Amino acid sequence: MVVPCWNPDGLQAGTRYNANGVDLNRNFPTGWNPHSDEPPGPGPLSEPESQALHSLILEIQPRKIVSLHWALAELDADGLQSRDFLAAIWNSLSDEERVPYRCRLSRHPDDSECPGSLGKWCGYGLHSVWGWGPAIVTLELPAEPLVPRAVELPSDHLQTVQARWRRDSVGYLQEAEPAVRKMLLAACRFPTETEDSNHP
Repeated sequence: MVVPCWNPDGLQAGTRYNANGVDLNRNFPTGWNPHSDEPPGPGPLSEPESQALHSLILEIQPRKIVSLHWALAELDADGLQSRDFLAAIWNSLSDEERVPYRCRLSRHPDDSECPGSLGKWCGYGLHSVWGWGPAIVTLELPAEPLVPRAVELPSDHLQTVQARWRRDSVGYLQEAEPAVRKMLLAACRFPTETEDSNHP
């Protein structure tokens, strides 16, 4: 299943926030923090978009999830159940294709830098609901797909990629697409063990 856009308000406005000024990726229940670095909303799942995605995931119970974001230039996985999934995606790339990315595995909910994120909820929160959690990787696209990733990203990295997109969206896609395609194909091909036929 593909959800092409989780934040239609933000897409239209060119911002990461929805129409209520909330960062939807800080609005999930696991680790939700009212003092988050980004506006998390008045409470967990306060936003209709978060509620809809939360309900969808509970309904279909996916075994693996890839969430596409802009533009921290990394593969970020949550939970030990995501380790092999992350490795399969990372190993699908050549050394050259890895240059704009870093690879990160959070092993404990407190390790996550993103309180209330989709990754934190799926990677840790769903264990208590299902007895297992889905493998989840957040694929953060790079600001410049052919440029090595800096150890510390500049504070204006999002503005940089937005400016690049406005200036040359076709060129950006041509540069980013080959590696992203390989990673998504690796994710689709990754085998998942299912406990019973009700778990896709």
